[in-house]
This record gives sequence, structure tokens and C-alpha cells, in this order.
Amino acid sequence: NADAVFSIASSLMCMVYALGPVSGAHLNPAVTVAVALRKGQDAFSRSDAAAYVGSQLAGAVLAGLVYFTATLFHTFPLGNPDGFDVVAWPLSRSWFGVAIAEMIFTFLLCYVVLCTATSDLASPDMFGLAIGFSVVAGGYAIGSVSGAALNPAVAFGVDMTHLCGAAIEYGEFHWRFWHCAVYAVFEVLGGILAAVVFSATHLEASYLEIGGGKDA
Repeated sequence: NADAVFSIASSLMCMVYALGPVSGAHLNPAVTVAVALRKGQDAFSRSDAAAYVGSQLAGAVLAGLVYFTATLFHTFPLGNPDGFDVVAWPLSRSWFGVAIAEMIFTFLLCYVVLCTATSDLASPDMFGLAIGFSVVAGGYAIGSVSGAALNPAVAFGVDMTHLCGAAIEYGEFHWRFWHCAVYAVFEVLGGILAAVVFSATHLEASYLEIGGGKDA
């Protein structure tokens, strides 16, 4: 859905510009992992990373509750509503497709964040637009495969909200809540890969402080 893709990407872009000088505007545990692991990063501790991830998950729960209330308990599942096979065709019905799609495009998002928002080699003005359009690319490319979550917090929020919806509609917690954990594994792997590739391709870069510049 083109409207959904651009709405999500535009929201992210605005939040990156708004909160970049405050906290770095990670808004994504995979991005936090990538920033924490990038070469030369000595100002972002494990305790900082844990605090960021906790805040991101809390924000996901809050957003889910707001959506849940505003839509009068309407929810939607994460990925294929019929579940996934390990390997199947089309790829939108398989965990293999989800793994490849989420890892590749979360890598894309995290790599763009590292290159444009944490390095002094990039433009100081266009980083938010580049990050937003990374989400646009992922939404169009893999939206039909995995839903293009690209963010463990988003996956957690969607699954948590759907779990609550299922409890109200059916009177039991029957939904496959563990889906968000599988998504998170592949998305974090994409973030780790982004940190490795960035460290190898930006040997001469100087790194901006978290929350002190355009970091995102």
C-alpha cells in the first residue's frame, strides 16, 4: 500500500530530524545495535544500548495501545495471517522469505543510518531524507513478503497488539506471539552486518557523538 509506505517513512523522517539532536533518534533496536558495534564507537556503552532498546520497546507498546484504542480494538497480524512454513512458494508464506527479506532491508536501513547520520563524510542536511527513503525502498520491495517491519520494536508492537485483539475477540491468547522474536533475530543480524560493512568501508570517517549532532 503506497499510502502506508510513505506515511511510515515520512513519520520516521520527521522523528529523525526532531529527535536526532536529543538522543540520536535510533527508534529501532537494530539501529541501536549497529551504532553500538560500529568501528571506533567508544561513547555508546552496553548500558546505554540496553536503555535505548528498553525505551524503544516501551514506545512500541504505547503506540500499539493507542492504535488499539483509536480503532476500537482492530488489529492485524505480523506477516502472513495464515502463518509461515519453513520453506514455501511464494516466499511470503515461508520463514526463509521472511529471514532474507528482513535481514537484507534492515541491513540497508542500518547501513544508510551509519553512513549518513553517524559519519562526518556525509551531508549534514539530507540524512533524514535518505533514512526515510530506505524505509520506502523496503516497504515496496518486501511489503508483500514479510510486511517490511525492519524494526524489532515494530514487530513487537504489532504482535503485542494483535495478541490483545485476539484475547478480546476469542477470549484466549491464541496468536503466535513468538513471530516477533523471529523477526527480531533477522533484523538484528541485519544491523550487525551493517556495522561490519560500515566499519570496513568508512575507514577514514570521524564519528559524531550520540545526541550531539545529526546521529540517527
